[in-house]
Amino acid sequence: MASEVLASLAPQANRNPIATLNAAMTSKDPHVRLVAAEGLWKSTGQADQAIPILVDVLGAKELLARRWAARALGDAKLEYAPVVLPALRERLKDRDLQVRVFAAEAIWNIEERVTWQFLRSWGCSKTVTIQSARASERPMPLVGLALLR
Repeated sequence: MASEVLASLAPQANRNPIATLNAAMTSKDPHVRLVAAEGLWKSTGQADQAIPILVDVLGAKELLARRWAARALGDAKLEYAPVVLPALRERLKDRDLQVRVFAAEAIWNIEERVTWQFLRSWGCSKTVTIQSARASERPMPLVGLALLR
């Protein structure tokens, strides 16, 4: 189990947590690699090392690893879109429904940021949004109307 492997690394983590996470990213267990890569990325911002690991885990045999890798990749910055989006699109064909849903949500998140960056580069500052029926959901942009000032 990933938690057992990470627990065994805990004594080392007290001395040098970043080195411990880097070492864990080379594990054969995709769950350990996932947790280590996401931990390194979230704690240090070192996405250059984490993104390739998460993309690799996205293709793992282990169901939960694929699910959580898809969710994590939804936070990828725009500069990683050329690497991340093709891998996520491949997961839209996954046999597991939740992997497909998490991949679709991640694609939506990344492409939404691409769209807004594009619109901002055109100087569009006023946008029209549709408020979701539930307050817990984020507003959905109407890209076509965003060009109207």
